[in-house]
Amino acid sequence: AGLSTIEIASFVNPVKVPQMADAAALTRQFCSRSKNIGGLSPTFQVLVANMRGFEEAAEAGAQEISLFTATTDAFCRANINTTVSESLKKFSVIAREAADRGIKTRGYVSCIFECPYQGKVAPTTVVQVARHLLDMGCYEVSLGDTLGVGTAGPTLNLMEELHRNNFPMETVAMHLHDTYGQALANILVSIVHGGVRVVDTAVAGLGGCPFASVPLPTSPRWVDPAAATAAVAAAAAAKRLEADEKWARGMISPGTTSTTTAVPHTVHHAHRTTGDICRPSMPPQAQVIYPRVAPGNVSTEDVVYMLENSGIDTGVRLEALLDASAFICSRLHRSSNSKAAAALSGRKEQEMMNRQFIRCESAD
Repeated sequence: AGLSTIEIASFVNPVKVPQMADAAALTRQFCSRSKNIGGLSPTFQVLVANMRGFEEAAEAGAQEISLFTATTDAFCRANINTTVSESLKKFSVIAREAADRGIKTRGYVSCIFECPYQGKVAPTTVVQVARHLLDMGCYEVSLGDTLGVGTAGPTLNLMEELHRNNFPMETVAMHLHDTYGQALANILVSIVHGGVRVVDTAVAGLGGCPFASVPLPTSPRWVDPAAATAAVAAAAAAKRLEADEKWARGMISPGTTSTTTAVPHTVHHAHRTTGDICRPSMPPQAQVIYPRVAPGNVSTEDVVYMLENSGIDTGVRLEALLDASAFICSRLHRSSNSKAAAALSGRKEQEMMNRQFIRCESAD
């Protein structure tokens, strides 16, 4: 499909995320043949959570690694059992080691608009965390709307804050979950008003994040942020993420990074993809903020369709992308979350039926 960068695996605890147990084998397989895949030389990235994960990734031949932090301590504790500042210190060591070995590093910032524990996030906080990632050596920083609650207004505010702080926009990528159907609009705002040129996507919109639940209208009220933070920390100490098979299911999805005007870039995290209700083993005071898991990243097909039909070249062949999407959905026994894929496949089926009808009439 012409996609040039693919994040293929997450080097995380296989006990907690059994679907990622073969991350090393997968990395070896893909990185060993990255110079000869359909005439392309794609770059394969892997997500690492700590130094052990980095060592395993490097040994497997990883070309690039991704490091992830967040804008709030509460979300960081729920996700990687550390505070924001602690995570930055830890990842700076990994980034230096990666640079010494010639491995490029990409950074992620979660919860750029809102945290499920601490509420709204100021654009200044996002810029500060992103700047730390750049300073430690990340060549690119992906800003993630993990809850998918952002709209065009807050997205524009964030773009303006980045520009006010002279943030190098060529290093910015957007990672927007489509919980409320706002991701496409936010992507356009990022491109047109922010100058963003890289967008993280997921084929068929698959994925989801168990640490980023979206409150339902009938949900209990938000708990006090301090209480939530303490509850999350206590839950982490009690090994709250013991091998629940529903927690995490990742998938390999194509994505791109290229020199074209704007490019989707598909990411692959340790995401949970089955069911709607998140059931973490956490204390009651924390569980009230976990009524429903946030859905996956915006679909690659929808982004490519929108950009190409807006006159923005992505370098992606949509027809081949649709074939890849249909393949992964069939293997996962899942339906696609992509509206473009549904519409285009439906139109294709109708055209085939019309051709068959015409042939039947000709035979008569």
